[in-house]
Order: sequence, then structure tokens, then C-alpha cells
Amino acid sequence: MKLTNLKIAAAPNPDWVRASVDISFDSISEKRNYWFEVEKPFASYLEANWDAWLCFAAPYALLLGEDIEIDGPVDRLLFNNVSALIRQWKQFHPQYHSPKLNTAGFSSPSSPKHQEVGAFFSGGVDSLFTLLRNSDVPNSGLDGHYTIDKLLLVWGFDIPLDNAALFDTTRTYLQDAAEKLGKTLIVIRTNLLEWHDTYENSWEKVVHGSALAAVAHLLGKKLHTVLIASTFTYGQLIPFGSHPLTDPLHTSARTRIVHDGAQFNRIQKTLHIATSPMALQLLRVCTKTLHADQLNCSRCQKCLRTMLTLDLAGQTRNAHTFRWDGYSPNLFRNIFLKTYSSKLFAEEIRAYATALNRQDVVAAVSTALLRAKLQSPLGILETFIRNRFPKLLRYKSHLLPIKKRIYALCGFSG
Repeated sequence: MKLTNLKIAAAPNPDWVRASVDISFDSISEKRNYWFEVEKPFASYLEANWDAWLCFAAPYALLLGEDIEIDGPVDRLLFNNVSALIRQWKQFHPQYHSPKLNTAGFSSPSSPKHQEVGAFFSGGVDSLFTLLRNSDVPNSGLDGHYTIDKLLLVWGFDIPLDNAALFDTTRTYLQDAAEKLGKTLIVIRTNLLEWHDTYENSWEKVVHGSALAAVAHLLGKKLHTVLIASTFTYGQLIPFGSHPLTDPLHTSARTRIVHDGAQFNRIQKTLHIATSPMALQLLRVCTKTLHADQLNCSRCQKCLRTMLTLDLAGQTRNAHTFRWDGYSPNLFRNIFLKTYSSKLFAEEIRAYATALNRQDVVAAVSTALLRAKLQSPLGILETFIRNRFPKLLRYKSHLLPIKKRIYALCGFSG
């Protein structure tokens, strides 16, 4: 894997500025141009260095079994950290190749011109909690250590580039949140996932922490610290793309990457969000909705488990980004809990509902967890097919209705 032709230039859309690099892959005999873009008012944040692209390339080198050759210098601390990161990944995933890193020397360390702190912000439970606890407002002992200046919203990760209407709706909501908190929202566009099906089902497993770190380093001219919100607590950790052991290993002498909030579980985060009327108007957890006029579909697994927690918190009338007409805890009974995280978060909800003596929620979640044991062969089969035949992901839109029909015949949804 060879990285060449690093440049910052005007994007095809004149309102944006593009940082790009060419990557030549040995295993697939192909050269691809990857890019990130920011709007012109934030062009001064872009850093023309190779650090971002080292973070970007490292997980793909691991997955494809290719060494990395970078046609330019990188930060020495980052080089050493990424070498350690690869060793950690190898412990997580022994089946993968440990790539060698080859660069054209080391860059001279320097400091950002302005000491600003950024945080990735999607409007979901984790990122909204990180924003609330790292604010100037007293946070009831939540131990926020930073004052966040800039909120980073990436278009091209969970919302595809071809769904501009949904992204515009999401951006409008999150821009409103930023303004109410006195923060500045920076939007970044990327084609990173255009070819992601090449790399198996690896986004959550390996890639996404490095992808976020790449964005942080691209904005390194002015950001000295960037927060990535945690997914799991320290006691729940599994090998994962964003992890308290791996996220900080994307740090350079110039830009620090912080994994934030792993001392709090998903219930605790959601309950804290429920205390903020502003946050309840902005909570966006859904990746299923395809409609520009609704942030949350209110029927998928992510939506329903968040709605269950808000219900337990007594906030069904105030969380207006969800549709509560037709809502019932019983909707959760048929949700397909096929992953570690989905079962873990369901168990947290059941424990909290038990403490509150909400037997309707306890019964619904218990049924879903019991069915998860029965449905595990389907989940194992789906994971096997994804890993054994990664190119099928190119036909995901055509195969999804078939998968849903099979699950429905077996009595499962979500």
C-alpha cells in the first residue's frame, strides 16, 4: 500500500476545500483517490501533513495484509504510537497481518496556532453526553475535563453522501445545538466509505476510531485535542474500532486524541441527557431512517432502546425527535439482538426497569433477550456470510429485503 500525491486544493464544489491522497493497493492492483472536505470558512484548519493519512491507512493495511509506504514525513510520536496500535490490534485480531510502516522520515514537531478542543458530534447518546459533560455548565460531578470549542460532524460515515436531504435535516438540528451551547459546528465530507466493502465487515470491528482520528489530524492546524465519545464502559470492553486502549494511540506531538466517558454506561448517559430539555430536542440515534423530515424512525433497535430508557425517565412527552404515537414497550419483544452491544444495552435497561418496578419493560426486554438465545444461529450465519463473502456488501440494498423476509419468517425484526 503506497500513499502518494498529498494535496489540499479547491473541491469540485467551490464552497468546499479538499484534502486528498492517492493510495495504491497491492492486493487488489488498484489506485484510489481518497478525500476529506471542509467548507471554505474552515479551510484554515486543514493541515497538509501525512499524519492523518497514516491513521487512515493503518487499519486497512492490517485488514488487507499490506505494508504501508508513505511518500512523506510523519510525526515521530504518532509513528511510534501507530506501531503500538498495530500490535494491540494484532492481539485483538490474531488472524490479521501486522503491517510494516515505511515513511520518508519524520516531521519537525510544532504546536497548533490556536489551542482549541474539538469533539465528534452526531447527536447520538454517546456524543451528546460527551458534549454535555465537557461544557462550561456545572455537570453534577460528571468530571468533564475539557471545554469544547468545535463540534465535528462527518458526512459520509453513518449518512451516505448521496442522501443530502437527510444530512441537511441532521445538520440543521445539530447546528441549532451548537449555537445554543455557544459552540461552532464544523462539517467534514469524505468518500472514505465509497469502497468500504473491500475491507469486510470491519467498520465497527477495527476501522472507525482510526477514521475519526484521521479527521482530527486533518484539522490539526488549530485543534490540539479531539474527543471521541466512548461506546462501552471500562468493565464492558471488547475488541472494537473505538477503544480506550487504541484511540489514544492515534496521538501525535501536535494533536491529542482522547477516548471520553468510559466510566459511564449507556443508561447513565441517557438519563443525564434526559435532564436537559435542549438535549432532548436534538437526540438522534437512528441509522435506519431514510426520510429527511425525521431524525429517528422510532421503530428500529437503537430507537426503541433509547425510547425505553426515556420512558423509564418519564420523558416521553419531552423527547420530540421520536414518534411516540403507537409506542409500547412490547415493540421491543421482537427486536433481533444479535450483537454483544445490543444484548449488553438491553440487559442494562432490564436492570434499571427492575429497580423501578416497571414490569412491562422488564417483560418486553426479557422476551427479546430470551429470543436472542434462540436466534443466535441466524446471527452466526449472517456474520459468517459477511466475513466469508465481503463483496456481497456491494449488493446490500438488494439483499436487505431478502434478509428481512427471512428474519420475519423466523419471527424476528430489527
